[in-house]
Amino acid sequence: MKIVQEIKVPQENVNDQNVYVVEIYYKNGDYVEKGDILIDLETSKAIFSIEAQQDGYVKYLCKEGDELPVGATIIQIYDQDFTKIKTSDNQEQITKEHTNTSGTQFSRLAQQYLREHNISADSFAGYDFVNLDDVLAKLNIERVPEDKAVETIQILDIDQDKIELRSIPPAKKREIQYLQSVQRENLDSWVAVTVQSKGLIDSLSQYLKILKQSVLPIIVFESARLLQKYPRLNAFYHNGQIAFYKDINIGIALDMGKGLKMGKIPNANELSISQTEGAIYNLANKYIDDELQAVDSTDITFSITDLYSEGVAMFFPLINKNNSAILGISSYDEQTGRFFLTLTFDHRVTEGREAAQFLNELKQRIESYIISTQDIGEEIQCYKCKLKLKDDVSGIGFVKVMTPQGEKYICNNCLKGL
Repeated sequence: MKIVQEIKVPQENVNDQNVYVVEIYYKNGDYVEKGDILIDLETSKAIFSIEAQQDGYVKYLCKEGDELPVGATIIQIYDQDFTKIKTSDNQEQITKEHTNTSGTQFSRLAQQYLREHNISADSFAGYDFVNLDDVLAKLNIERVPEDKAVETIQILDIDQDKIELRSIPPAKKREIQYLQSVQRENLDSWVAVTVQSKGLIDSLSQYLKILKQSVLPIIVFESARLLQKYPRLNAFYHNGQIAFYKDINIGIALDMGKGLKMGKIPNANELSISQTEGAIYNLANKYIDDELQAVDSTDITFSITDLYSEGVAMFFPLINKNNSAILGISSYDEQTGRFFLTLTFDHRVTEGREAAQFLNELKQRIESYIISTQDIGEEIQCYKCKLKLKDDVSGIGFVKVMTPQGEKYICNNCLKGL
């Protein structure tokens, strides 16, 4: 029996010396084929997958959640099923043959435990990589998870002939994992406001070229600028502290029949309305063409999910991993001429008053784009002759001019007479 492939942690990012194990797709001893995804690893910039380059029986030298140094051996693929070898002598021979005793590597937590309990690292001679679970197992100490969670197998109380069980895709599993990690720990709350939006789409047509029936570009544009004033909504809770992001990277929920994915608009606060529209359009095209890369979905600091055209009165979105808030855009109600904005926030980072202030300012900014003919006719008049816009029959309209008293409007007749 021999190893046909040995996989080590690659150096994906020059600044990263460690990676985290996000997901393992097989059990030790499972048969895998060339091209199968074996593991997902996460750096500070992205999540990437490692595939099998050979057919064989997989053996993992790590666990989900482990922190691993670059260069550590994490997977071996054997040409035979090593789980059927029962003699310890043979197993010991395999271990010694394919490991470097002097090069055993330890995770940060394992090193810390060895130091605190004065345990010699020589106890793990023959290991490629040792994590905290390995140390505790060797000492016959049971590790109890922090959340005391125990995974159980639920027995279906329905006739299984009436259903078809299908595996959850890896991307959906990761989404569940990320959302569970947040919902299990934080203190979610939410606030909502109504936005008077009759005529908003028509008014936005002068700013938008592609997404003319969408309010998303203007909401992303204004939210990104507001987050500079409300930095706690552009942050997240971490071990009793608040981690404030230096950049404002807006995440957009994309779901057009290929599963829910997040697309990132980097440095959204520095973009114009047209640039914001273009960024959203490009992300949508990448989603449809299956061209979204890890860099398009990582380092998101604030999230927005848009159901404006889905017939939804109101909803409460879930906060994403390493975020403190997410904004939900509900559907336009033609009878009332309005829609809801909902902000779900982490009470450990901010509070309802600040969340409400953010929403109300955002509401005011959005409503300021609405051009109402009736309001204009009643409120705008020529500062020279006092002619109201609604009474102007020239069809030309008024011109905005700068006077010593500030910005004012002037009709065409008075403009010619200046």
